[in-house]
Amino acid sequence: PDFKTLLEETDILILRGLPETLMAPFSELIQKRVESGKMGMLVFPSDKTLGQLGYSGSKMAELFPVDLIGENWRGTPGNLVLPVKDTPYGFLKLLDDPVENQEFFRTLPRFDGLYVYNRRKAGSEVLLSSTVETNAGAAPALLFQRVGRGNVAMFLGGPLWPMGFRLIPSGKGIKPYTAFVLNLLKWLANRREDAQVTLDLSSSRAFVGQPMTVRVWVSDTR
Repeated sequence: PDFKTLLEETDILILRGLPETLMAPFSELIQKRVESGKMGMLVFPSDKTLGQLGYSGSKMAELFPVDLIGENWRGTPGNLVLPVKDTPYGFLKLLDDPVENQEFFRTLPRFDGLYVYNRRKAGSEVLLSSTVETNAGAAPALLFQRVGRGNVAMFLGGPLWPMGFRLIPSGKGIKPYTAFVLNLLKWLANRREDAQVTLDLSSSRAFVGQPMTVRVWVSDTR
């Protein structure tokens, strides 16, 4: 595929498990589009650390909200924690009542583990914390960093897909999870809350441990 053309048209770059050697030829284009606010970036964890994938000291690493030195997997199951009940981010407001909303995150299925880092970059922010404790306190589960006019979010743990099951302990169904995903994508793409999000899946079926192509379109009246 013509990655350069795709990146020039992409609103959100979703990065998971790709080696740095594949992304290196496009790193300057990616950084330019993120800094200009024309593209957001969402980083998911994989079975290899970002260091093992070759990102340490790379141009792409400048966009991450963490330093890659001291990157370790902590295989401790835990729950998501919303650090503050009055969060300013709309995609984290899944329920109208702030107290119920904060408690709702704790009722979601536990994740299997997460990556921990020795240091977050200055200006980065913890959007979701966790019940996993480290020497520095509660381990972050979702980090955010503003890069120029663009937004970069990084999930440190997973899997998060159990949140989307209809039969989850919260009893709230799939609507809060859908709102979380769609509004997170709108925010990353610098779009308004009334923007339309379209998800295009390569197949109607997916299998655990198998790759799947997901295309995202975020559009508004701008």
